[in-house]
Amino acid sequence: MCQLIKRLDNLRHDLGSVHFSVNMSSTDFDELGFLECFNGILDETRTSASRLNLEITERLLLKQPKNVKQTLDRCRELGIGVVIDDFGIGYFSLSYLHQYPIDTLKIDKSFIHMMRRDAKVMGLVKSILSLRDNLAIRIITEGVEEAEEAALLASLDCDVAQGYYFSRPVAEEHLYSLLAQRNPQQS
Repeated sequence: MCQLIKRLDNLRHDLGSVHFSVNMSSTDFDELGFLECFNGILDETRTSASRLNLEITERLLLKQPKNVKQTLDRCRELGIGVVIDDFGIGYFSLSYLHQYPIDTLKIDKSFIHMMRRDAKVMGLVKSILSLRDNLAIRIITEGVEEAEEAALLASLDCDVAQGYYFSRPVAEEHLYSLLAQRNPQQS
């Protein structure tokens, strides 16, 4: 990932504020020296830690609260963002938002697909979005597949949306043309 960031930065100097996420598993956190290794890669590639986010699931917090808390606190010290992926489908306690250094919540796609058909789900999405202002965290919605979903989320003042509506996953060799098309370089 860090090598990709360097290649992108060399090609497009205007994308320095783009963040990249790395999905982490509970086994990653079990590894002795995991964060030191991660930090070593950042140093070696001269990649700013602030460009990276570690994405974890609610389940990881439930499984290993002691080890995870220390590691996430250290991530925060290094400038690495912490994202809770698939928010809302696990057994997440809202007290975790206070206990752990969480920067971003990613609302699970199941809520996005149901919000137009179910008023209760829409209420949940609005409630999660309100955490942004109340707790000063970013909110990302996952799984946006239709223009109507994107428009509705925009009307709710959602920070960031992602999903197939915007782009399917692309290989690196196609990423550059996609960026040129959707985000032309500013002179």
